[in-house]
Amino acid sequence: MSKNFTIKTLRKMLSEIEPTSWDKFIDNPKNNWLRWTIYNLPDVPRDFYRKIKRGIQRGYRGWADEDIWDFDVYLATLIKQGLLKLQKDEQYLDSDEPEILERKQYLQTIINSFHTAELIQQGKYWYIPSEEWTLAKYNQVKEVTDFRKNRDIIVMTLDDVKRYEKGFEYFRRYFFNLWD
Repeated sequence: MSKNFTIKTLRKMLSEIEPTSWDKFIDNPKNNWLRWTIYNLPDVPRDFYRKIKRGIQRGYRGWADEDIWDFDVYLATLIKQGLLKLQKDEQYLDSDEPEILERKQYLQTIINSFHTAELIQQGKYWYIPSEEWTLAKYNQVKEVTDFRKNRDIIVMTLDDVKRYEKGFEYFRRYFFNLWD
């Protein structure tokens, strides 16, 4: 690959690609039923078997083989759902340190961090760790995401990154106080 590979050269390369007649036909929204039939129908029996197997594994040992394929996504989703249940039941970090209002804020910050982790894993947010975050790197990533206009990717600002990392700090600090 050339050292002079830039966004402009990528745009030029992509603009030269012409979709085939099949691409135009199958991407037509009126043909969603056909696309589903062609691509997904053969998988239905196998998917049903996998759901049964996954349910048995989760019931027996608490997790399924599929859960560890993207373990970070599984844990972020699971922890967020558990924290939302604690919040709903008004269980706010059983600890003598902070007052009740501060506990609510700490719990909400932790929930927001795990929600953001889900969005990062879904490709909706772009995370640059605070130790590596620079304005130049932010602008570089922003330029790439702006180029891909068909995807709504939010590049996290330094304030967003610090808020996200603060939630994980609170999670670590109050980990043994999260109970109902």
